[in-house]
Amino acid sequence: FIELSNIIYLKSKQLQYNKELIESRKRFKKLTEQATEGIVIHKDGFIQDVNPAVEKMFDIKREEFLSESIFKYVHPIHHEMLIRRMRNKENFLVEVELIKPDGTKLIAEISTRDSISEDDDIRVVSIQNITEKKIAEKNFLKMSSIVEQSPISVVITDLDGKIEYINKK
Repeated sequence: FIELSNIIYLKSKQLQYNKELIESRKRFKKLTEQATEGIVIHKDGFIQDVNPAVEKMFDIKREEFLSESIFKYVHPIHHEMLIRRMRNKENFLVEVELIKPDGTKLIAEISTRDSISEDDDIRVVSIQNITEKKIAEKNFLKMSSIVEQSPISVVITDLDGKIEYINKK
């Protein structure tokens, strides 16, 4: 009788664990689907899943990513560094150039995290497309250079007339 009660107890614990696991997966799926940043889950560099933000960023469907190498979408100049960090199982934040299937390049910040499961080879990568930010920074630097090198005086004031900037004429 004791052995039967142990079996029943273990079976109920297993059912409870399975139910919690299913609920956890549902919450994770909902979270990743609503995220505005791209999320890629890969194992040993091969894509296991992506969220809708990645689909939108790369203009392709989720199914086209599955089982592809992450390096297909990363500019080759970054491959060696990423491979080294993956081997060392490092968590990191780095700026990289990504390549869409049509050849268009994106500048992105990618952040990696340890496994999301008991399987240590599963990695989560979040992708923030910073292409527009980088273009704006480049344009700002260009305009700043033009103002600095201008042969005439340039004075910038706030709305109250307080001087905020004067170039070195």
